[in-house]
Amino acid sequence: MKKDKQPVNRKYTKRALLFIEIQNYYFYKGKMELEGSYEAGYKAKRVLEIFRKKRKPVVHTTPTFL
Repeated sequence: MKKDKQPVNRKYTKRALLFIEIQNYYFYKGKMELEGSYEAGYKAKRVLEIFRKKRKPVVHTTPTFL
């Protein structure tokens, strides 16, 4: 008979920000212009600033399909 697994209480958690680059394609006159791209870009900037200020890991990547 299996015992119910208890949730693990971790004292420390590791967090990182995976930042998929925002390309010019998504902004005004870009190839794939999106509605709300400036607002999304601003929010991404704020999150990036917070992670850098807290010295948390940040991983930048660029999609290769563009």
